[in-house]
Amino acid sequence: TQAQQQQQQTSAANTGAMTWNGTAWVPAVAAAAAPPAAAASGGGEAPPPAPEAPPGHSAPPPNSTPQAYVSAYSTFYQEWKVQSQQQSQLASSLPPGTGRDEAERRAQWAEYYADQSSRCAHYYNTVVSRGSVPQQQQQQLILLQPPRHQ
Repeated sequence: TQAQQQQQQTSAANTGAMTWNGTAWVPAVAAAAAPPAAAASGGGEAPPPAPEAPPGHSAPPPNSTPQAYVSAYSTFYQEWKVQSQQQSQLASSLPPGTGRDEAERRAQWAEYYADQSSRCAHYYNTVVSRGSVPQQQQQQLILLQPPRHQ
């Protein structure tokens, strides 16, 4: 129910230790919660937090080019959108109850991760169009990598 979802979100927000990866709760990355150095110093736009990789995919390595990030996050966006649509269709085919609630919840998380992926792809596409990444932002890219799931 909506009350249960709100309670779960409040609980997760209070602990700050877990994040949803689309299929399970996993430990959150502490570095992603730290304010980026460039944003804190006013030295430019900080990259958005890296989204969770959809099942079967992994985040690009920290030393990847901006083009690699654009490609990866564009793929992530497409995969999360497919999962969101599949879960929404599943939810609409189920009778009210726990199964339907779970499918709706998964669809909402997939939509959230699709939005994060889109933001990252657009950010790195802007970096590509500018032609360079400032040294300070290169360091931030390394800090904002999502956890590797196995």
